[in-house]
Amino acid sequence: MYKIILHGVFVILTLIFLLSPELIALAGDKEALEYFKKGEYYFNKSQYDDALKWYEKAIKERASDGAIEFKKEKVTLIPYGRSVEKKVEYSSTYEDYYPNKQIEKIKRGGLPPQLALELNFIEPSKNNILDADETGTLTITVKNSGKGDAYDVSLAISCPDDKGLTFEKSIFIGDIKPNDFVKKEFNISASRNIRTKKLQFDIKAKEMKGFDADAVVRLEAQEYLPPNVIVADFGINDLTGDSKIEPSETVELTARIQNIGRGTAHNVSALVEKSENVFALADNKDSFSLGKLASGETRDIKFSFYTNKRIGNGEKIPLSIKLAEQEGKYGSEKDLKLVMNASQKSSTELVIAGQKMEGIPIAIAGGLSVDVDIDIPIGKTKNKDAVAVIIGNKSYTTPGVPPVEFAYSDAEIMKEYLIKAMGYSEKNIIFEKNATMGKLSEIFGTDKSHKGKLFNFVKPGESDVFIYYVGHGAPDVKTEGAYLVPVDADPNYIVNGGYSLETFYKNISKIPARSITVVLDSCFSGGSAKGMLLRNISPLSVSVETPETILTSRASTIVMTSADKGEVSSWYSEKHHSLFTYFFLKGLKGEADKNKDKKITVSEIRDYINENVPYSARRETGQEQNPRITLSPDAKPEKMLLVEY
Repeated sequence: MYKIILHGVFVILTLIFLLSPELIALAGDKEALEYFKKGEYYFNKSQYDDALKWYEKAIKERASDGAIEFKKEKVTLIPYGRSVEKKVEYSSTYEDYYPNKQIEKIKRGGLPPQLALELNFIEPSKNNILDADETGTLTITVKNSGKGDAYDVSLAISCPDDKGLTFEKSIFIGDIKPNDFVKKEFNISASRNIRTKKLQFDIKAKEMKGFDADAVVRLEAQEYLPPNVIVADFGINDLTGDSKIEPSETVELTARIQNIGRGTAHNVSALVEKSENVFALADNKDSFSLGKLASGETRDIKFSFYTNKRIGNGEKIPLSIKLAEQEGKYGSEKDLKLVMNASQKSSTELVIAGQKMEGIPIAIAGGLSVDVDIDIPIGKTKNKDAVAVIIGNKSYTTPGVPPVEFAYSDAEIMKEYLIKAMGYSEKNIIFEKNATMGKLSEIFGTDKSHKGKLFNFVKPGESDVFIYYVGHGAPDVKTEGAYLVPVDADPNYIVNGGYSLETFYKNISKIPARSITVVLDSCFSGGSAKGMLLRNISPLSVSVETPETILTSRASTIVMTSADKGEVSSWYSEKHHSLFTYFFLKGLKGEADKNKDKKITVSEIRDYINENVPYSARRETGQEQNPRITLSPDAKPEKMLLVEY
């Protein structure tokens, strides 16, 4: 009886020691951790003075930062006969401890950080739309341009209507030093079932002390658009050339495969299926891998064959083409319905008969979405004989000559307005990026002959001419002459390599057009005597006279230049355009329509530009910029129509 009771006591003691392990730490570590945690409590409540007191108190107990080790001692009493055996086991846990780091943060917090976000969105199809089954990448750059450190920075991304979307909601960055930056990427995936909608992503950079930064990305999601792969047309080439298939005659079949659906077809394949009495030439394949076919895209296949004499005249030749694609649902099969010894369509007569697809409007995400670039209104009239020249000179080959940052987007969007709003035919638009001296001479002629490409495009008395140039302009300091700067010219030797503005105006004045409009988004001024170029402007700043009166002496002529002499042409970085071009386009889009009659006249565009460009230049760059608009003596700007909607 005694032994049984004693054994029960041993069991109880064993349980007691198992349930009550003892924490062991170095002297002062427990107190240090307790004080540190109190400091953290006040730190997280932004009560930094109280936090500082507790951190300093913690340091007195334990001076250095680093994890504190706590050992757990577990004692087990094990009955052994009439005695007790004591078994001791140890395990370690660690607690974070960094009061010195926190004190440094508090003491350095006297100078605030200044966070800003830069955003860029790219997606595989490069249409600036997040399509179904597509994953785009949002790159967020967090910059600290302040004097103080930004602490414990994290990024949060949210979308009010995120159905059908998958993306990471948050990411921790950490500290960002002054004048430093951190770049992070977020993948945003759209499911197959996403619907077409406008998306807004709210981006927030959170900083420990509340020096946060916000940004918004807006883009469009596009629902799944199925492809539709068909044989759009086909034709034959036969040995006799009579477009008839005869027994034993070698025939080459050309079939045009087209995707007439709105979505891209992937892994497209074509199989030529034949029956008895039809034979493929040796080494002639009957299956074709066509890869990816975008909406409206075509691909041709060729198949050579011959028949025997068992197919009689007027009988059907059993030949068909089977098309398949990745989804297995949007292919088709076409019986070619070829007939023996009957006239067929020759491949030289091959005509595409596919469905014309309407393009999906492009919307630019977030800070990339520019109001003048989208929803360009369609004008009422078509000006089929009008001729235009659009030149965007961005990249210059001479070392030290900076690029004209937004010249490409200026030129491309100007072309869109000419076609959609002003009714110009695309085939009548001479469009050049990075025009050389040779190219400018080819288009506008030389000082010896005014008959360049533009002259030859014009129908005398019927064509309206519109010329737009964006790029560098430069002066000749000795003669104070003005020059357009070709991309292969050195502005320091502009007389030798530049295109004289005097020649430009003289040659254009000799074109027998019904009317001429010239828009030059370029200044003819320069920087300092040391050649320093002003930031965010087209370069060179010497006052010169621009001889537009040579041109405006003729009837029905308008010349618009982006800046007055001695001034610089500013860029509008936020809108990804030059300042002058941005407001010119915005005016054409309808903002200049003062009387709301859906007509934009020269008078209205002049008033709108003169109201907005000088003010915006002063506000955005601190520079003076006053556009010049010169008209021919007979001009009545209030009656000169640019656009009608």
